[in-house]
Amino acid sequence: MTNKVLETTDVKIFEDELANPHNRTWVKVNGLNHIYILKVRSNIISEKMMFYCGYVGVPKSHPYFGVEYDTPDSFSIPAHCGLTYSSYMDEYDRDYWFFGFDCGHGGDSSSVEDLSSENPCTFKTFEFAKDGVFSMYEHLAQVDSDEFIVKAIKKERER
Repeated sequence: MTNKVLETTDVKIFEDELANPHNRTWVKVNGLNHIYILKVRSNIISEKMMFYCGYVGVPKSHPYFGVEYDTPDSFSIPAHCGLTYSSYMDEYDRDYWFFGFDCGHGGDSSSVEDLSSENPCTFKTFEFAKDGVFSMYEHLAQVDSDEFIVKAIKKERER
């Protein structure tokens, strides 16, 4: 894909991504030196069905570590159709708590049949999921920064 396509009803784009699904992990560090793990993975259901999922992992020091995806604290986290996941991931032991979303909801296409129907939904591409992951990261990094500032002010007031 040469240009950035986020949502599409183009069967060829879907077939290209199904044939060569993207799975990528990034590590980004915010200004407070807390590491966040970011992942996009393809969820291949069959040789004809696929959708992407996006995840952001926060360290134990983050204020949202251990927060469930369906609680008021997590409602502010931006995610396509809302969060659908919060837990540990095996490859990171218990050092990170992950929040995730998927692109397999009503209104999302995950097969050629969906895209070929009379009222096609849109396929959310790897680029769409990647943008969603980075939005989650920015929000969670800001929450961490805000918490750090609040603690610093409180500590200064106690002097």
